[in-house]
Amino acid sequence: MTVDDLRARLTDEYGEERFTMTVSEIEQRAGRGSRRRLVAWAAVGAAAAVVAAGFLVWPSPPAGEVAPLATTSATPGATPSAASPAWHAGFAEDCRRKWLDSDRSKLAPEDRAELPPLRMEALEPELGIRVYGNDQVVADCERSPSGLGISMTYAQPTQRLLPDVGARIPRYGSISHLDGSPSEVASADYFVGRVPAGVTRVDAVSPDGRVIEARLDGGLFLLWAPEGGLNGAVVRAHTATATILDSGVDYLPEEQLTESAEQICRAAADRGRVAGGPSQPPRRFSFRDATQPLLVHAVDGAVMVCDRSGNHVSLLSVVAAAGAAPWQPMRWVADAGYGEGWIVGRAPAGAESGTVTLADGRKVTLRFSGGWFAARLGGKDGVAGALPRSVQIRAGGRTWTADGQQNILGPR
Repeated sequence: MTVDDLRARLTDEYGEERFTMTVSEIEQRAGRGSRRRLVAWAAVGAAAAVVAAGFLVWPSPPAGEVAPLATTSATPGATPSAASPAWHAGFAEDCRRKWLDSDRSKLAPEDRAELPPLRMEALEPELGIRVYGNDQVVADCERSPSGLGISMTYAQPTQRLLPDVGARIPRYGSISHLDGSPSEVASADYFVGRVPAGVTRVDAVSPDGRVIEARLDGGLFLLWAPEGGLNGAVVRAHTATATILDSGVDYLPEEQLTESAEQICRAAADRGRVAGGPSQPPRRFSFRDATQPLLVHAVDGAVMVCDRSGNHVSLLSVVAAAGAAPWQPMRWVADAGYGEGWIVGRAPAGAESGTVTLADGRKVTLRFSGGWFAARLGGKDGVAGALPRSVQIRAGGRTWTADGQQNILGPR
């Protein structure tokens, strides 16, 4: 097969992917082949870094928390012990040529000539990836049995990927077996994403308990699984005192579509326990509309937010690390991705009323339950919402104010 034949085959296989799909578009693509590229962008606003401090204040884990079923970890970038295949030596140049052949018209003129700096590389005997990135563009160059392909995120998607975001772990990539059948092409699974502020380690736990370690560089991470394992995996970001667990979008089997949101979220939580997720905490809030119920569970050691829309569900948990201090009043975590965003935090004793001010200036009324506050934030139909800028709560005749979580001003 000639290089031109490989290029034609690759084009037929992948097309011109630009990772700007909404969740509904991803859902539609999932049924059209055994291997598709996925995206899980988390939106960012002017106050994008407000969540980081809240991750560092969790107490000891709650009773019933399950440790991950750790097996031998897979580390990306490990060079095979055998002599390196011939293609390894020319991989960098092949990626550079593919870059020059790609459509770079949306980049600024000064960014079109050369690839961004190399951040990470993983090589196997037949498979490989090189990840390049700067503030303007992230590009991954992948070698698979189909040939060599390069994929880019730039402009608005890059802006969502690179800055600090909310509680989500933003990532994109390519995984096999979306429809449950064996992949027609034995390519590697991988995710490329942003390392949230305060995170020192990122990994993923496959449904069978295998732990896949990520490589970190330049504020990005690469989860590389040449033997598969990222389909249905939970991605984890570890700070000194907390672990954030993000299931991404989980497609529901047909038999679950008639189940209630409570049943679906309970099943999702059970699957998350393989990755060290907590037992489902008490439910504190239920936000419902016709198509997208949002359930918020919280206890001192864990917050769990379950979001269902149509035939997919996403689950995010923030779990305490051992020895962390109690979560103080006015601390919160939040998300403002596609669809309805949310905020959940610890309320001061005697909380009566309160509002959250978003980065775009809007004010949203808070609800209270069991010593917690929460609200559902704006953002629908593929339009990202805005992250919180400040929270103000009236309690016992005094006003508590938290500005960006790092400056708690109340009560007064």
